Amino acid sequence: AGAPHLDYWEGRQRVFAIIVRGEFKREFNGNELYFGSRFSGPLKVPFGASVGIRFAKLIDPGLEADLHSPTPSIISPLLCSVNELTGPEVPAMESPARRKFFKSEEHRGAFTFRPGAEYSFEAYGDVLDWNTFRLSIGPLRLSAAKYLNGQPVHMQIVAPETDDVVVAVRFDHRSLQRARGVLE
Repeated sequence: AGAPHLDYWEGRQRVFAIIVRGEFKREFNGNELYFGSRFSGPLKVPFGASVGIRFAKLIDPGLEADLHSPTPSIISPLLCSVNELTGPEVPAMESPARRKFFKSEEHRGAFTFRPGAEYSFEAYGDVLDWNTFRLSIGPLRLSAAKYLNGQPVHMQIVAPETDDVVVAVRFDHRSLQRARGVLE
């Protein structure tokens, strides 16, 4: 049957989509689940990264970035971070309104992801091309790989308080493997 036709590619320069559909095995409160990347070791944080994070927070107001930690992370409450979200009791709102609404801890706390119910989460964008590991922000173009210290990127739905990883997708690249000494 092939891949479904997705309108968000039409007339846009988006270069990736991560789509997860499924059911939770247990109940989660809306404040428990986050989406983003967590790293096992330090990053080489480029000059100006804080400006990029401020820009990202305009799009995702719940974003939390800790780039200088020994175990850096860039995560946001799941209800705020994904572009598209469907499932039982999910408010029918456009992405910007939903993100703003669920920035409130009180609103997230009133939401429950229920086991046995099907949910769909879609994250897409045009900033990072996973095929090349190149970042493109306006006129700025740079290799993300050189700042990762050879670490692959794990995009995760995670419950940080318990460290439960609900879903994980690993993105690796030839240049990261070279940095780890896996490839010549």
